Amino acid sequence: MSITSPIDAQEVAESHSDNATIFAPPEASFLQINICEFYDYWNKDNSNSIFLYQGKHWFLKNRPENSQEKNLNYLTYLIAKEWLNIPEVIIPSAKVLEALEKNVSQRIGEKINPDAFLVRLVQDYKETEIPIKELDYAMATEIAFSTWIGRRDAHACNRAFKNGIPMFFDFGIAFGVEHQDFLRSGPDAGYAGNWRFSKIENKTIIDLPNLRRFDYDSRRANIPIVSRDRFKLALKQTVDRIKAINPELIYRYALLSGLSEIKSSKISKYLQQRSQQLEENTNKILAILEQGLTDPGPSAGRDRWDGKVNIMNARNLLFQLGRRIH
Repeated sequence: MSITSPIDAQEVAESHSDNATIFAPPEASFLQINICEFYDYWNKDNSNSIFLYQGKHWFLKNRPENSQEKNLNYLTYLIAKEWLNIPEVIIPSAKVLEALEKNVSQRIGEKINPDAFLVRLVQDYKETEIPIKELDYAMATEIAFSTWIGRRDAHACNRAFKNGIPMFFDFGIAFGVEHQDFLRSGPDAGYAGNWRFSKIENKTIIDLPNLRRFDYDSRRANIPIVSRDRFKLALKQTVDRIKAINPELIYRYALLSGLSEIKSSKISKYLQQRSQQLEENTNKILAILEQGLTDPGPSAGRDRWDGKVNIMNARNLLFQLGRRIH
């Protein structure tokens, strides 16, 4: 199997495209429909970091936690893009970074970080592009995969929905970056010990801004599911699939993501070890998740999120933040 590095692939694309370095503002209709979903965990509006590039809408991550965040996100995309609901990631070439500095830095009000990277917005996807189209299966694969790679922040601000189908992103805190117990609880919703099932009805339209605010206020990551049994079956199937992945392939992907040989070897060994522990760890995660079916947890003065549609909620949220949808 031939695998192309992110920079090489982009440079090939650039050589065949007249608009490889053209970044335009997002389409007005796209921004208006989705703007309430572009607020982060701290209610910061990220719409200024959204651009139209080569016919797709992208988020520019210009403030990575460290120099390897771009590589870890691209590594995740390489590992699982064919079988998980993960949006596309681009590590910009030097030419694209130069174009970003020239055309984008003024709009976002800061210089372009040399370690910046692009993530395609979930809202930009067509349903036919998404591998898993059933909620319980998609959520189970996210939880199993996150447990395997040691990804902490599996909360609603790192997830979005396209026609009710979840896709997940942000893999900077993963692959052994943290050395503490992965299953521990912590002060915010991202810690695995704070993940909880949230039972919803089939075909429920998820009010994402409300879910994100509840995750933040309650310090619990609400994992929406319709059927516990379907989730458990999909969890087991995903664990079996992950355990069959060849560690040598992980090493090759890590190298191609731009990581050093030492770091690539360390990640490969880390994931091999976690594969051996995965069944045990997902059983522990399942027990943590199931607490959400009986214990709603602290609500910080807010009602428990129940997945119901609230048409006015998105507009009310924007009003509270001093913005309006026109």
